[in-house]
Amino acid sequence: MDSPAPTWLFFGNSFVQAPGMLADTVRRTRPDMRIFDLRKNVDLPLRAAQARQLLGAGLRPQRIFFVILPIDLPQIGRRPLSYIMVSAEGAIKTRPRWPAPPWHHFVPASSLAAIAWIRSGRSDGDPDFNRQNVAATPSPRVQEDLRRILDQLAGTSRRFDVPVTVVTIPDREQIFGRSGFGFQEAMKELSQRAKFDYYDARGPFIEAPDKKALFLPDWHFNEYGNALLLRGLLEHLRLSGSQAGRPHPT
Repeated sequence: MDSPAPTWLFFGNSFVQAPGMLADTVRRTRPDMRIFDLRKNVDLPLRAAQARQLLGAGLRPQRIFFVILPIDLPQIGRRPLSYIMVSAEGAIKTRPRWPAPPWHHFVPASSLAAIAWIRSGRSDGDPDFNRQNVAATPSPRVQEDLRRILDQLAGTSRRFDVPVTVVTIPDREQIFGRSGFGFQEAMKELSQRAKFDYYDARGPFIEAPDKKALFLPDWHFNEYGNALLLRGLLEHLRLSGSQAGRPHPT
């Protein structure tokens, strides 16, 4: 995985990985860099583990960019980390939450009852999770799972001496002024706790005079939106002294 060009390693959902999105925009703008991303949208809890695996296999990026949007949080919303398990065969599974006594023995013992319970949605680890409020006010439990994910990434960062920039991108509800920014405030605090550099990308989007001009019909950012995102990120790196890959002081 060695490369003569300095490497930036990106993790994120389709806003990073999909064709024409952030990673491709960085490739076009920074031909002096090798941009490494997995070209695959994976769930948030797996991204920190993938960073550990890639660096353990010999990849030595100059910097890791860990990109998160509010739309990532439902992945740990109804299915907390405590309910995720790995089988003996190495498959990732979600442990169901069974009902309280006296039904906790009966339901899992009956195939029909178990199917009905799972289809009801009450088998989720946090069935009362409200995805409508996650951008404005992520719950303490969701924030704790985010802390655990960043703590794992911090261990990898220290072990391999690779700095991390956490990037939060607003969703369209936030950009159009229909949601608050509690998610970003929580991520800033958690990133500082993990001693990560942190970039809140809301500024360029909130200040855009024509917000509809930022988006494709499927509500991913278009070329203009991605260029705006990258311009803000590069300016942040320049001002913070992180451009050369040094950890940002906290």
